[in-house]
Amino acid sequence: MPFSAADRLRCLCTLKHVLFYQDSRKLRHTISITNLLTTKSRLFSQSSTFSSRYNILYFGTDNFSVACFKSLLTKRESIIKNIQVVTPPDNLKAKIVTNQEVPLKRFCKQNGIQCVDAPPKSLAGWQLPELPSGEAYDIAVVVSFGYFLPRHIIHEFKIAAINVHPSLLPKYRGSSPIQYTILNGDNETGISVIELSPKRFDAGRILKQTHISIPTNLYFEDLHNMLAIHGGDALIDTIEHLDELQKHALTQDESLVTYAPRLEKSAAVINWNKQKAEQIYSLHRAISSRVGFIF
Repeated sequence: MPFSAADRLRCLCTLKHVLFYQDSRKLRHTISITNLLTTKSRLFSQSSTFSSRYNILYFGTDNFSVACFKSLLTKRESIIKNIQVVTPPDNLKAKIVTNQEVPLKRFCKQNGIQCVDAPPKSLAGWQLPELPSGEAYDIAVVVSFGYFLPRHIIHEFKIAAINVHPSLLPKYRGSSPIQYTILNGDNETGISVIELSPKRFDAGRILKQTHISIPTNLYFEDLHNMLAIHGGDALIDTIEHLDELQKHALTQDESLVTYAPRLEKSAAVINWNKQKAEQIYSLHRAISSRVGFIF
């Protein structure tokens, strides 16, 4: 019996519905696979960018080290597993001590952070403080500490022992790089994050450097605070990318070394017969926050 026109139309509509259903299932299946692959890719991408969390021992003293430490604590959930602090004892009568209490120690007390005293003079024979977990430390961070860390201590850290220094090393090795930057009228300075050298201060391989232009007529406190901010940022970036930075670390060129030793009181004596007005003004900006002029 031949199909009527109406029967043929109903058959055609049914066939289209079946084909559409099959195509829809294929499409949904394709979309599901695509979503799965995209999700897996996204998860892998996220997990591959996660930073490791480290057991860190932080060595410091002054307000510069406090500022860098504060920056580090902002990443406590992402890069810090455990952290403890070592400072000089309060009975060291140094200019960096305020009210006879080391600034970094005071900050730790105020924020419930474990802090231990270093020996009064030297770390020779000293042992690292133990973590409550009994684990070894991964990284030493040294910022304005003032002590030399001997080889046996450096080797206690599983991954690295690093130092944040406020100059573009090898320029201005020593304890007063910010003052010498101002005294010499430099228009650029920076932050160096280096590996600790077991031989001498500020001589390790350079992991990271940040170059900073110096505004005209800047005083010590202003430059100090500016460098402290950049120092904290450089420290965080170094820890987050430590493995890669270690692979490309640069040995310092010893032929370019200059020094910035601690300024004595005699530096504040003005010689009116030899010093020009510009030199006296630079001296004022470099030391007036800590030492007055001697006429």
